[in-house]
Amino acid sequence: MKTILRSNGYALGVCALFLSLGGCNGANAPSTSGPSFSPSRAATNAAGFEPDERPNRRVSWMSSAAKLTRPLLYASNWESNDVVVYAYRTGKVVGELTKDIDGPYGECSDSKGDVWITNYDTEIVVEYAHAAKTPRKELSDTGGASIGCSVDATTGNLAVANFAGGTPSGAGYVVIYANASGTGTNYTTGDTYLWPPAYDGSGNLFVEGENVDTGAKELLELPKGGTTFTIISLPFTLNFPAAAYWNGKYVGVSDQEYGGDFATGIYWVSVSGSAATLKGTVVLTGNCTSSEIDVVQGAINAGKLVGGNLECSGGQSEIGFWSLSDGNLIRAIVDASASGVAISR
Repeated sequence: MKTILRSNGYALGVCALFLSLGGCNGANAPSTSGPSFSPSRAATNAAGFEPDERPNRRVSWMSSAAKLTRPLLYASNWESNDVVVYAYRTGKVVGELTKDIDGPYGECSDSKGDVWITNYDTEIVVEYAHAAKTPRKELSDTGGASIGCSVDATTGNLAVANFAGGTPSGAGYVVIYANASGTGTNYTTGDTYLWPPAYDGSGNLFVEGENVDTGAKELLELPKGGTTFTIISLPFTLNFPAAAYWNGKYVGVSDQEYGGDFATGIYWVSVSGSAATLKGTVVLTGNCTSSEIDVVQGAINAGKLVGGNLECSGGQSEIGFWSLSDGNLIRAIVDASASGVAISR
């Protein structure tokens, strides 16, 4: 089951969704009362999807074949409140993770094949080794709503973005854990709600956001070794932020309402100073039973974007594999749901 919140045929804006759920204060920011703050996930996706979670009562399991299988696809399932593990090539379920999983959202992986899972509701970031059924490590991310992560291939640092609730205005922030350990260092981005981040190949961190006060949609960069985020000027209109990507050459700026429609598109840009230059665009097409596509956070592998489509209709859910050259759907895992995914190679 899921709840869909829309307004006049379009997804409600971030603050409008907070208002509809009783969560915005007079300063256009969600209320941050209490030690732990988890704003509605409906505000994070253009589909306005708010899961009706089931209690987590299952036991983690992993098949014996999983350890011999590479790659594996890890998918955060909002509705079942767990992480489902698939054989990447066949789509067969080979495991299910529930230990220290509560409200999973975004995911990322490192060069060893370890997968990090951000828990939106509990602000706990959990590391699982490839095909493991118990966590290797946990990191505390108190005060925000952990929405996604990225591992810096040049240092091993882990960056975790919090959608909202970590600042006096109710905006988000980024925590960077040196060597993916310890308590982490907080970096504010101004008054901005944030989506899942991405490191490029040089260790620069990129994240998309929405300004709390103005509603402006932005791409922000924290240069390697820097302490302050910079707003990057974009040569196009970003309508609804989503995850940032790195394809090995360009930064991907994804839009959940590409062209002002219910479509997911990725703008590929090069960044110099505080300005971005457009290098290409891909729009995802073809999916389940709906003409609409909403991928909040996917993963790139071998020229494909893999991610869950939150816009699937008719009671069907789907994880799609889209070509990054033309946006066409190559194949899909049906009856599968994912707010975020990671690939363990």
